[in-house]
Amino acid sequence: MFGASSVLLKAVDAEDRSYDVECVPGTEVCITVERSSFFIILAHYGSEIPCAGAVLPWDGDEEAYLSFTRGFCSELLLDLQAAGGSPEQVNYPVLLEKTMEISAGNPGRLDRQRLLAALMLGNLVSRDIVLLPEYTLPAGSLPGGSWLPVEPLGELVSDGVWGRFRQGRTLYFNGEYTLAVCCDSKGWTAYSDPAWFFSSGCW
Repeated sequence: MFGASSVLLKAVDAEDRSYDVECVPGTEVCITVERSSFFIILAHYGSEIPCAGAVLPWDGDEEAYLSFTRGFCSELLLDLQAAGGSPEQVNYPVLLEKTMEISAGNPGRLDRQRLLAALMLGNLVSRDIVLLPEYTLPAGSLPGGSWLPVEPLGELVSDGVWGRFRQGRTLYFNGEYTLAVCCDSKGWTAYSDPAWFFSSGCW
């Protein structure tokens, strides 16, 4: 349901020139570009799937392998540039290392807006790299079985053993149904598509 038959590959340089190519997932693509001091490269799989990404020259010289682990920081730098900031002033290797370390390998758990605000001010420190609030749902709140996270770096659910959920919406798929789990400071709502399951409650 969430597999992508095509991917939009976007490369943006220091002069904000954008090079867009549609390609097939898993293939090697060559893009002819103007010379620039850096390139932010993102692969867009669809609105529900985080981007894979890389940043040249840090992730390669003239070629790079795009990954979901780099996608969060790559997209963050692109947001920074779009907001008028300078990605060149960011220590990208350290940012990548710290976000992966603090998020335990899934930077989608991090507070992106706080990170972007700190980068815009030019004074990012480790305390600005924080996890979004996370919640544990009461036992029996969610269906059993095995579920795949739509987010590639998310945790697989086996035998109905669910972990913690970050603030916002998290999607899962079991081959037949999509399950959305939405959490905030007040409570949670979980529902399936097609309609089969619904649960909600307050903390």
